[in-house]
Amino acid sequence: MTPRTRYALLGVGGLALAVAVGLLLALVLRSVNSPAASAPQVPPTTSAPAPVAPAPSEPPAAPAPAPRPEPKQNECVDELGDGVVDLDSVQLALHDGDLVAQFRFATGVPDDGGFGLTIDRGGKSYLLGVAVEGGDVDSVFVQDFDRSDTDELDTDNAVADGSTVTVVFPRDSIRRIGNGWSWSAFASQTGAEPDTCPGGDPQRFEG
Repeated sequence: MTPRTRYALLGVGGLALAVAVGLLLALVLRSVNSPAASAPQVPPTTSAPAPVAPAPSEPPAAPAPAPRPEPKQNECVDELGDGVVDLDSVQLALHDGDLVAQFRFATGVPDDGGFGLTIDRGGKSYLLGVAVEGGDVDSVFVQDFDRSDTDELDTDNAVADGSTVTVVFPRDSIRRIGNGWSWSAFASQTGAEPDTCPGGDPQRFEG
């Protein structure tokens, strides 16, 4: 082999080697510069679970109503919230033969209607009442159902002080009632059911 031939072969071999090395370098650089190779591998993210709203709690129980006071002698204490016109209590007393009745209202004195006492003595019935119209006392009276007559009294016999009304029934107007009678109180607004006190049977008046 002549030196020229040897150099030619060496040149061809060197060229082939150079091409091979160049291709290898190109592949290495491509792999290094590719985004997939250069980007760090981040594990896939998962969204956090949505918070679970707490189950609605039961509303607090309504407080128990305050116990009503024990009635005094010749007094009735009514349940509250049992009428459009709501009696709180009614107290009776005798003063020099006059019957004094004090009506206490939980909702205020009725604007139109009335209130009073129903009295029973040995089968005889009486109504001692106050009629109210337009927020003012219209009449004070004692009605004897057996005789079908009515004694009209002075409206000044009924005196209001806030939600309390004190009514005086003079002895002359209640003389026929006598002793040993039972009573209950009532209050009503026009067009509504009356409220009674006590809610059960009439109670005996202790003179």
